[in-house]
Amino acid sequence: MKSAVRFIQCSLIVILSGCLPTVTKVYQAPKVSGQIINLQTMLPMEGVKVAHQQRKQETVSSDVNGRFVLPSLSATEFKLLMAAHAISNNQVIIAHGGSQTILIANATLNGQYEELVDFSFILFDTQPQNIAQPIESSYKKHDLLSSYFSEGNLLASCNQELSAAALAALNTSRKLARSVTSDEKMTSMANDHYTRTAEVWDVLKSSCERSNNNYREIDQIFEGIGAEISVISTGG
Repeated sequence: MKSAVRFIQCSLIVILSGCLPTVTKVYQAPKVSGQIINLQTMLPMEGVKVAHQQRKQETVSSDVNGRFVLPSLSATEFKLLMAAHAISNNQVIIAHGGSQTILIANATLNGQYEELVDFSFILFDTQPQNIAQPIESSYKKHDLLSSYFSEGNLLASCNQELSAAALAALNTSRKLARSVTSDEKMTSMANDHYTRTAEVWDVLKSSCERSNNNYREIDQIFEGIGAEISVISTGG
């Protein structure tokens, strides 16, 4: 008798909370599309590899026009489907010639429907070894920022792959800031890149371990990056 009452109570909790257990197809990462443009030549790039972080081995390549379509990731699972939903920061890896960058494709976490994230134009730096200086002396140089992620230093606990991608994205943003143009298309691509740079740094920040002794120093570093990207994006 007690077990029957307990079952009814649990059932009521599930129904009232809006959770319905079911076997269903859920999407773990969205479908992603875009066109990859060489930062140095401003021409489309063919043969660039694109993959979801969850399945790096399953890549697609950009075509002769630099375009690609990366299929979504899905699975059939037993889930408690909530009335509300959360957003997942899916990482998309773009790699070519030994260089890579990471973009953040935001989509519903374990969504019931396939979602599409279209990045439109994606600027890819084929010369990442050429380091651009910050646009103002008050901002931290690339070498100093990079040293923070070294073993034993302040940001060593942060995701290393994201760290490299964030530094590369910032370096590209600094290059773009020095090649200001009145061309509307170029300006739009640059602004998109600035936004994506900020997104990568935000996701990177959430991967860092904090303590009472270092959290303020960590915040100051990321606040400085955010301020620089804001100034760059407004042309200030």
